[in-house]
Amino acid sequence: MDPNLGLLAASGLASFLLKTIAEWMVCLVLVRVAGSARIRFNLWLTLVLGFVAQWMWMWVGIVRGAFPASAILHASALVGSGAADRAGAESTRIQVAAASAGNVARAMGVLLICYGAILAWRMMGTAAARFRFARAMRHKAVPQQRLVATFQEALEQTAAPGNSLSDCELWVLPGLVSPATVGWWQPRVIVPPMCETQDASELKAVFWHELKHVERRDALCNAVMRACRILLWFHPCLHHANLRLNAERELACDAAVVREHPQIRDVYATCLVRFARIRDRSTDASVPGIEMASGAALLSTRVRSILSETQRVSRISRAMRAAVSMLLMGAMAAALPMLNVLFAAEVRSAEIGVRLAIAADIPAAGPIRAAKSAGVPVQGAVTQVVGGMVEPSGLTAAALQHDESLAAEHRAAMGILTESTGMDAPGIGVEGEGRVSKGVSRPVPAWGRAGRSSPSWTSVAVDAAERMGPLMGDHGGDDHH
Repeated sequence: MDPNLGLLAASGLASFLLKTIAEWMVCLVLVRVAGSARIRFNLWLTLVLGFVAQWMWMWVGIVRGAFPASAILHASALVGSGAADRAGAESTRIQVAAASAGNVARAMGVLLICYGAILAWRMMGTAAARFRFARAMRHKAVPQQRLVATFQEALEQTAAPGNSLSDCELWVLPGLVSPATVGWWQPRVIVPPMCETQDASELKAVFWHELKHVERRDALCNAVMRACRILLWFHPCLHHANLRLNAERELACDAAVVREHPQIRDVYATCLVRFARIRDRSTDASVPGIEMASGAALLSTRVRSILSETQRVSRISRAMRAAVSMLLMGAMAAALPMLNVLFAAEVRSAEIGVRLAIAADIPAAGPIRAAKSAGVPVQGAVTQVVGGMVEPSGLTAAALQHDESLAAEHRAAMGILTESTGMDAPGIGVEGEGRVSKGVSRPVPAWGRAGRSSPSWTSVAVDAAERMGPLMGDHGGDDHH
């Protein structure tokens, strides 16, 4: 891997980790302030999606840096607008020795290979789990009529105005230990065979819970979270956010069911405990969907939230929570730009001088015009990017030599003009009375030797024109004259 590209990848990875850890810490405070499970679920979901967006943006920057054409255009735009200095002021610059830049690039290459291998392995594992579930769904059975009637009744009581759940299907799957919801395009509620012997009140509680998942489109969120876990398998903050997201999702559904049907608190809690016990005793693998049963740690929290009475929150408390949340998010937005890390290789003094000259906007039109007058094409001039700055490298040696010859001719012409006017010039012109100018065989006019008589400007111009005529004739078509 190229050292510059390796440093760019290391800068992006370090900035990504610092920013995501800071966002995770802020989210921990925000969920403490939030008043409901639904708000906490939305906060964790937003955090996870933000992680993925920043990860993809980091890769966009690396890919842009890998192609010279896009890097040149981007660097020239930054130099022209002064945005490079503003971006650098908000970044933490870390100088890396030139000898260590290659080691950093090799380390980033090894990390990239490991990341790709584990990513492919996890994708294959997810595909294998989906394949096993598809094979298991071949053994699904049509539910009994009593089960279907109870499901239709729960469906009518759950469906809100303008939100139809008529396309949801009900199936009985042998070997299943807990009711679950699968499919986000075509939602399906699958139940174990033991549900066919349950009481109607318990069945309604089960169906209300699963239909809330369908109404909230939690299956789609679950699929998105599965993809995020595969993509960012190395990030511990994302795994913690995924666990909290699943917990808040179940708590939000429990709260919605209890809020709409407060008379079934005891029956609902009993169903949760029963399915959790069956799940702990079973050795079968869980389905890749949203199960009603949960672990012991989350089960106790869910039972307490179901059996406890809902407390109303005052408007003052809501306003204070909203104000604290806005202040936290504003502080996070202001602090994130300062967490940018920029690794840059140490440069030599010559390169620093070139960068300072370009940063000072020194015009480079003179050499280009000289190259045009010499007939040297400059349309194909290539610009090089050194440490984020742009350096022209398309001018040939012929153009520079031509520019030097023009400068020598101008100096000779200035010497002639100085001799004609009788004024001294450093290294050129009259050395004293009665002497001739250096490099000129023609004697100085009498009015120049006298020094007391003031010559007319007309005679000075005529004499200068006579002496400069041969030089002007040689370059009559030159752009510079």
